[in-house]
Amino acid sequence: MADFPPVASLRSFEAVARLGSVTQAAHEMSVTHSAVSQHIKQLEALVGVTLFIRHGRGVRITEEGRLYALQIREALQHIADATRMVQIKPRTLEVTLATLPSFGCHWLLPWLARFQARHPQIAVRLLTSLAVINLQQEGIDLAIRMGQGDWEGMESRHLFADEQAGGRRPRLSRR
Repeated sequence: MADFPPVASLRSFEAVARLGSVTQAAHEMSVTHSAVSQHIKQLEALVGVTLFIRHGRGVRITEEGRLYALQIREALQHIADATRMVQIKPRTLEVTLATLPSFGCHWLLPWLARFQARHPQIAVRLLTSLAVINLQQEGIDLAIRMGQGDWEGMESRHLFADEQAGGRRPRLSRR
């Protein structure tokens, strides 16, 4: 990558282009005014284009510099994003869990928040559906379903009994 400019020069260039001042760029980057000026000169020599017009104690970006700055700013942002991405420790396990919407909302979600607080290395993807889903075809690891647990090709465990009760309005009892 012989034609790749030093990152320090690119960072200095982007800061001066954005801030419009070598002094402000130096302050932002915690380096000297002289270091930023040297980085800009080095970059201009490498690309063979004048990026800034020097006037008095200030600089004004050229049209070529403005266009280059747009690309460099985006490239530096990609580098920063990639760096943050690798610094975050990835989850070691992802589990997909399918259940009925009502069960997922009323019972599972409160429990899931506590589970994930205790096990941050496990990412749980929750899939809710009223339809019967083929777990293998849909890539589902676990399912909580209502039934007797006798599903072909599946291992099941009884979680709890489902109790149901009816209700009525008091005035209906006289009929």
